[in-house]
Amino acid sequence: MSHVRDVILRHGRTLRLRPPLPDDAEAVLDFFRRLDDQSLYMRFHGTRRIGQDILDGLLDPDWSVRGALIGILRGDTGEEVVAVASYARLRDPRLAEAAFAVATDLQGMGVGTRLVEQLAEAAVQEGIETFVADVMAENDAMLQVFADTGYDVERTFESGEIQVRLRIAASDRFLAAVDRRDHTAVDRSLESFFRPQTVAVIGAFAGRTTSWCEFHFTPFKFSAMERPVTVMHSPCRWPWSSSVFIRSGMPPASNMSLAT
Repeated sequence: MSHVRDVILRHGRTLRLRPPLPDDAEAVLDFFRRLDDQSLYMRFHGTRRIGQDILDGLLDPDWSVRGALIGILRGDTGEEVVAVASYARLRDPRLAEAAFAVATDLQGMGVGTRLVEQLAEAAVQEGIETFVADVMAENDAMLQVFADTGYDVERTFESGEIQVRLRIAASDRFLAAVDRRDHTAVDRSLESFFRPQTVAVIGAFAGRTTSWCEFHFTPFKFSAMERPVTVMHSPCRWPWSSSVFIRSGMPPASNMSLAT
């Protein structure tokens, strides 16, 4: 079974989830170093020095005893690890202890829910039935992530911590929650196409562009048409000029849809 998955987040970006390999060691360490103090405290239930020992059992998981996924986003500077999830099988082979961490600036974007969902799918293939997670009582965000997954959740409180038991079978309730997440994410991913900030009009004749665009685009209330720029020489050597409407202060290539 391949453990590589691409999932769409609530803000429309695509997150790649895959097992961490030995070559990912430094990138994973960098991820933990970037977490703010509060996120580190919630993840490790106290202060923690970030060193090589944090990688023990995390890289190149065997899935039978240990499983792990990292979440990767592609940005302007390349790929970056933005999330880490792992489980370790307990003495009862039906149970596994699970832990999750998400980059500070991506918390609340659906990353945690997708991590739980995909890690659980892999664990079920290994015969694991329940994830066990110890969560600090004040960690409302993580408790909400577990509630949002759609799995059956049991909570017990002891010594300032909440033990969460997540039954990771794919019930009808869980499948309905996944379907809702998918629809929301796809809608957001298409938003930039249907609500562009910049519109380029290809093949418009010079001198007639403004009236043409006002006629066709005004009903849609595009704020993009604030400043027309006419390109007199097309690289394609078309017999007409190309007119580009650029929202004031926005670069032409940013969030741009094309109308031909």
